[in-house]
Amino acid sequence: MDFWTKLIGGVSNNKSATAAASSPQQRLQRFRRAYNPILQLCGRPQTLASHGPALDQLYSSLQKITALLAEESRTPAPHLCLNFAQSSQVYSVVARAASTSRDERLVRQATLLFSLLLESEDEDFVASAAFARSFMRFALRVIDSNSGVYGEDIEADVVELLFAVVAKIRIQPNILGVWFSSSATKDDSQKDPNHFAGQTQKDDFPLCYLLIDRIHHDGRIGDFARTGLLYIFEAVDNSTHLEDWIIESDLPTLMASGLGALYSQLSRELSILHDHDRLPMILALSDYVDAQQTSSTESIFSPTHATHMATFLSHLAFWQDVLEHCKSESVKTTLLDHFRILFLQQLLYPSLLQSSDTDGGSSVAVLTYLTNIFESLDHPDLTRLILQYLLAIPDAQSEPISPTVQRRQSTLMLLSQSQSDEDKFEPTLFSLVDLILNGVRSQNPQTVVAAMKLSSVMLTRHRKYTTPTLLQSKSTLSADEKRTIQALCIETDSLVQIATDLGGEPDVDEAYATACQDITVPLEVQLANKTAEESSVLKVLSHDPYIQSITDLFGSFLTNSVDVNLALTEATI
Repeated sequence: MDFWTKLIGGVSNNKSATAAASSPQQRLQRFRRAYNPILQLCGRPQTLASHGPALDQLYSSLQKITALLAEESRTPAPHLCLNFAQSSQVYSVVARAASTSRDERLVRQATLLFSLLLESEDEDFVASAAFARSFMRFALRVIDSNSGVYGEDIEADVVELLFAVVAKIRIQPNILGVWFSSSATKDDSQKDPNHFAGQTQKDDFPLCYLLIDRIHHDGRIGDFARTGLLYIFEAVDNSTHLEDWIIESDLPTLMASGLGALYSQLSRELSILHDHDRLPMILALSDYVDAQQTSSTESIFSPTHATHMATFLSHLAFWQDVLEHCKSESVKTTLLDHFRILFLQQLLYPSLLQSSDTDGGSSVAVLTYLTNIFESLDHPDLTRLILQYLLAIPDAQSEPISPTVQRRQSTLMLLSQSQSDEDKFEPTLFSLVDLILNGVRSQNPQTVVAAMKLSSVMLTRHRKYTTPTLLQSKSTLSADEKRTIQALCIETDSLVQIATDLGGEPDVDEAYATACQDITVPLEVQLANKTAEESSVLKVLSHDPYIQSITDLFGSFLTNSVDVNLALTEATI
């Protein structure tokens, strides 16, 4: 009996001892004991970069306090370690020690510490000005001043923390002032009219600049940076100070120039010929011949080109996401102005103007890049801006929304002025229509294919802008006439009868069903972007240059290359 009593009593005593050791008070004592060596070592900063044992001891202490914070996060309140970390500003000491030592182990532990503090719910660290200053100082030293020193994984972890901060700001808009402070305090009426809008203001919002510097990255870094910046543009709706700051800062300039830099990485010359070893089935079964490529011409199927194009298109998609998420018309107007002047006028249109059909494929490259751009365009404002400019469609000038936007537009106009009259070329002299017509009439089969693909995409996805420019057409109905379903059925029956006379009775129904599937997407796109006033039946004029060029290609159908005939058929359908 005594044996069982002692055994049960011993087990009970052990449980009590374990519970006492894991109590909040005991955990706080262990936290203090682990934190004291850090304070002592940070009192001798000259030894951190050179004294190995000191770094080892500091790393061991950091491991202990992060482990205790992680343990406490899984236990119920009270969370005394978090309270102590907030009151004593433990994060400030740890961040200074890690960034000063430049030791990768310490930087990782400091990053983990900030992550644990941001995830905690008891102490609102993200609303603390001291925490914000300490964290931003740490982030700037780790991934800005010493970029590339600690490795991509550490940079990704820090950018993820930046995203976590922005995500909390999105949920709690009232804490934006802790992380952002605008230096522009004057009213619009008090500001110098000659003030240069677009200056760098990193000290006002360093978190935003850290994100925008990384939006072009792949993987976690780019994903967190782009999403975080989207959240910042969403926050504009809750802060007029942030709205004015974005308009006045160089943030729109960085976004537009970043897109231009990615476009400049694309090859100036491009070949769209297939390799013999990787021919599509329809070409492999034909007499398709792979022409000789010059050594300087990059293939559209090369991994390098695919990577650069994917990066550029992802950045263009990010632009559209920003315009979609931003609710401020002033900010959107500013972004579109920068896109037009810094990307369209100074980069994209000059590349269109300078393309040639005789220099190894620069026309093929520009036509292909424009095809990819128009395939990825979804945002109506950006689509309208690009197509109206490249197609030389007059655009009604709207008044600036605010004096801030007006001042910003004046600055952009000064920046866009050409140095000489020889540099002043506008799409009214040579538009995208001229480029397409020259491409369709080219003697180079690759140029013809690229031009036909571009016209197909434009007619399919952006018919509203393409029909009045690329095609010369007129309405067959008067203003009072309406298109009837019966008339459509009669015309469809006539076309089916023509197909039956040409191809025979068998498989007509199957061919008609396939044609309906092919035309579904173009019709859906056109109907989604069409208003009631635009509904009409158009007739293409017989002297239309584009149709005449198509007719000429059909006249040489039997002697054309297979890829030219495929592109011709696609454009016609």
